[in-house]
Amino acid sequence: PNEEIKDRWLKSGEDEFGRLFQGFEPNGIEGMDVLKWIHKKEIPKHKSVTYPRYTVAYRPEKADPNRTRITAGGDRLEYDGDVTTHTATLETIKTHWNSVVSTPGAKYCTGDISNMYLESALEDPEYVRFKWDMIPPRIREYYKLDQYVVNGFVYALIAMAWYGLKQSGKIAHDDLVAHLAKSGYKKAKYTLGLFFHETRDISFTLVVDDFGIKYLKQEDVKHLIKTVQSKYKFKVDWEGKQYIGIHLEWDYKKRQLITSMQGYVEQALKELEHAMPVKPCHAPSKAERPNYGAKVQYAKEDESPELGPTDVKFIQRTTGKFLYYGRTVDITMQHALNDIATTKDRQNKMEATKVIYRASDMILQVNSDAAYLVCSGARGRMGGYFYL
Repeated sequence: PNEEIKDRWLKSGEDEFGRLFQGFEPNGIEGMDVLKWIHKKEIPKHKSVTYPRYTVAYRPEKADPNRTRITAGGDRLEYDGDVTTHTATLETIKTHWNSVVSTPGAKYCTGDISNMYLESALEDPEYVRFKWDMIPPRIREYYKLDQYVVNGFVYALIAMAWYGLKQSGKIAHDDLVAHLAKSGYKKAKYTLGLFFHETRDISFTLVVDDFGIKYLKQEDVKHLIKTVQSKYKFKVDWEGKQYIGIHLEWDYKKRQLITSMQGYVEQALKELEHAMPVKPCHAPSKAERPNYGAKVQYAKEDESPELGPTDVKFIQRTTGKFLYYGRTVDITMQHALNDIATTKDRQNKMEATKVIYRASDMILQVNSDAAYLVCSGARGRMGGYFYL
């Protein structure tokens, strides 16, 4: 069994090297020309060399469940250019969902681009070095890497927007936006991550390489598919069952949507090795017991000692894990997350919940403005009107 496991993961590593370089014919892998093996002497003197990060995961829902991924250690490379990438916020996505159920005849599907970053070229190549013993033996033989070894390392040129590089996200995003614009898909004027077509009644939110698509006619979605597939590998789920990790249950007859994150809490508690308390807390977070009978209630002083680095990391990991869940489907949890972040207490009871979106003819309109340096102390004023 150990030899079988070893062979299985060796093949997974071979496949990843094949994808990143010029393929690996023995396993039937086509290369994407992201990297190219070179001699160390080919690296310009002013260029730094980074290292690769290896990650492995078992993903039973994928066609190939044994997944090895190699990315760039971007912290070793200097890049002073703009790396800002605009994606749709949760508020935009939720409003878009509400628009689907509130528009008669509208439907929703999702799309996903595979390896989007790797389709965009770097203007200025970067460089990486691999440890000889971290390269699968059959890859060494296939590419005849003996000729490239220097002090136990083999060097490669990074030609495409490899995952891990600081500039990759923006380069890939800008390439995609420019490609969509050629076929009439333009960014919304004021809302980041929201796109409309110039003539077709279709819109979508974009989060990196994930599309959440609202449409009235299938032919419009097919036009979008054809547009994206002319450059990328793109697949669409017509049922729109999941988007950015959120499970979606569409009922077009009732014109409602139920969102949830099934199994998220259970998995998170297991990952954090959380022991369920004997006495649960049936509230958003634990309340401080008042001093009954006292005329004045004084705030309780926090006399707990300073947390060590391990505890700080645990709290950061806990709040980070549940913040997305709280913002997505369980807003009451944010009260507890705030307590954890400010008082260093730990939330014990987490319950899965759902949010239901129903059709509505209500329109939210906001007019706001601000005046700069109109008050003493270099202060400003802002205000607005909210219409429902």
